[in-house]
Formats: sequence, C-alpha cells, structure tokens
Amino acid sequence: MRIINKLHKRGLALFMALVMCLSLVQVTALAEDEVVANDVIISEDNPQEENTHEHSYAGTVQAPTCTETGKAVYTCECGDTYDEEGEPATGHTPEVLEAVAPTETETGLTEGSRCAVCDEILTAQEIIPATGVVIPAEVQAFLDAVYALYDVPTEQLLQAVEYAETLYDLLTGEQKALEEVYQCKTALDSFRQTMTLEETVEDTVKDEKSLKEAVAKGGTVKLCSDIALNATLVITGTVALDLNGYTLSLADGKAGSVIKVDGQNIEFTLDDSSIDGTGKITGGKGGSGVPYYGNSGGGICVLNGNLVINGGTITGNTAITYGGGVFFSCSGNFVMNGGKISNNSAVGGGGSLYNLEHLP
Repeated sequence: MRIINKLHKRGLALFMALVMCLSLVQVTALAEDEVVANDVIISEDNPQEENTHEHSYAGTVQAPTCTETGKAVYTCECGDTYDEEGEPATGHTPEVLEAVAPTETETGLTEGSRCAVCDEILTAQEIIPATGVVIPAEVQAFLDAVYALYDVPTEQLLQAVEYAETLYDLLTGEQKALEEVYQCKTALDSFRQTMTLEETVEDTVKDEKSLKEAVAKGGTVKLCSDIALNATLVITGTVALDLNGYTLSLADGKAGSVIKVDGQNIEFTLDDSSIDGTGKITGGKGGSGVPYYGNSGGGICVLNGNLVINGGTITGNTAITYGGGVFFSCSGNFVMNGGKISNNSAVGGGGSLYNLEHLP
C-alpha cells in the first residue's frame, strides 16, 4: 500500500512535468509569429494586446442622374467603405429646340431637342440652306434682256436696247433699287451710249405709198407696220428691205407676186431685224408678167438682178407655174444666209424655190 502511494505520487509529478514541457515547446515554435485568438494579439513586442476598434460609418447619398442609378456611400474613419444602390436613373427630360426658318442669305435649322437637366442633345438640329433671292418674273425678264445684249448681232442691237429699256420702265421703284437691277441698268446705259451701228440711209415706212416711194429711192427700207399691197412691189434699184417683225403681203383678191426684182446689176436684200424673227412675206399668187415664164414666183419673182436673203420667212404663197415661194432667173446670183422658205406651193414645180436653169 505504501509502495502504491509512492508510485502514485511519482506518476503525478511526472505527468505535470510532461505537460509543462509540451507547453514550452508550443510557445517556442510560435514565438516568431503573431497569434490572434479571440481578438488577442501575441507578439514579442506586444505579448498581449486586445483589438478593441469598432467601425463607425458616416453615409453620403448620391442622387440618381439622367443615365446613372443613385447610391449611398458609407465610410469609416479608418478608411473602410461600402455603398448601397439607391434610386434608379431618372431618364432625360426633353426640351424642344425651336426650328429657325432660312432667309434669302442666312441658313436655318430644323427642330431639335435636348435634355433640360443635363443639356445632352437628344435630337440634333440640321442646317437648312438659305433660300436665295427670289426674283420676280418682270425683274428677271429685264435682267435677261440686258445679258442678251452681249450676244445680239450689231444690226439688231438698237432694237434689243430699246426692248430692254421698255422692260426697265415697267419695274417698280423698289425693284429698280435692287443691286443687280442697278448694275444692269448701268450696263444698258453704256450700250446706249457706246454702241456703233452702221450709219445708213434708212426710211421707216408704214403703208404701201411710203413703201413704194422709199424703194424707188433705194437704200435701206424698214417696215414699222404690217402692209397689204394692192399691187406687186417692183424693185428696180439696189434695196435692203427690213421686215422688222412685220408682214408684207398681197391684199385679198389681188393677183401677182408680192415682190418682183427686175433691174440690171442691182441687188435686193431681204432681212428681219426683229428679235423674235416674226417678219414674213405671204399671200402672193405668182405672176411675173412674162409670157414665157407664166405665173411664177408667188412670194418673190427675180427676173434680173441679185437676191440675198438674210432673214424673214417666205410662206403661204402660190404660183400657177413655178416657184411658189421664190422664182429666180439665171441672170443673177441668189444667196441665202438666213431666213426660211416654207409652206408655199406651185402647180408647175418648185413649191418653195425654183431656178430658171431647171425649166424644161
């Protein structure tokens, strides 16, 4: 019994010694590292210091924008932070950008829109071109008439200038004050002052009597009215006849050519200085008066002399034999630089033109 008690005491002492050894080994192994357990920090410098910090957060609310969701941001004085999602984005608030109408010189804009909150452009405005100057028809007619002067033949320039001046007189004071109108008027005045037309002896006639008197003198003869002849106009000298946009015809019920050319070494020139070229010879019923030729040359019958046609229309004439429009003998020259011969008729041949060399 005594031996058992002695062993019991020794065993207890050995057990306690073993526990103490194991405790020393564990502490030694972990001495170089910090050990955290139950908020207790153990280290060499601070063997035992308890972490007692508690976070205290202050919140900042960020309101939602047109395109971004709002949120609340919470921050602790230690720097720790977190956020929570707030209200959804509000979306844009459209505001109309008014359209701007274009003017003659300034561009305009289409209607657009933008956000009234953030100013973001929602619908971009597009540029509308300037309308340009709207020119009234009467003003445009005057401008065109002046610009056309630069291309008008010399023999027609005077009439073209007078036509442009007439159009200018029809304009209002406000229209005359327009810059382009003013410039064209200045140019028109210059044409009036500086144009050099060939000086010729020119008779202006308006009836059969004055026409025949002027033709008898020779030179340039200019119609200023339609004339219906009671008898054929006979040319025996060098004459230039300007129809000037008017009609020379044979009166109803009368027979014969409208014009007969019969003279040695003479020249008859037919022209039409009108801008529209409306002058014409019509209504002739071919009759040269020469038995062999019969009733030829309804419009113009040339027995002797030269014929030059620069303008005018020979139309609506007839002949029983040859050359409803023009009958031309072989004793002179025929030159056609302009004008027109059309819609004439002849029973024998050459509805528009017949040359004697082709007679059988």
